[in-house]
Amino acid sequence: LFSARQQSPLRNDVQTQGNAIRNEAGSANSTFDRNAEIVDTGDGTLVTRKSLLKQSGKQVVDDGQASIDNAKDAVKELLRKKE
Repeated sequence: LFSARQQSPLRNDVQTQGNAIRNEAGSANSTFDRNAEIVDTGDGTLVTRKSLLKQSGKQVVDDGQASIDNAKDAVKELLRKKE
């Protein structure tokens, strides 16, 4: 089939794709750490500088607005059914 010097095209493709995936995963990790403002504390633990409470508060506000919109739609639908 293929000698030790020759590699199959499939093997070359798999190796190339594997390298691309490893590079992409490595950059995704650093991007995530940067966006989440994750830092090493020096004792082996990680912390985030972003306020998780602030993010949770924003989520509650967004969810609250969606809930209000859903309730309005439900009331409108009920009123239409009564007509």
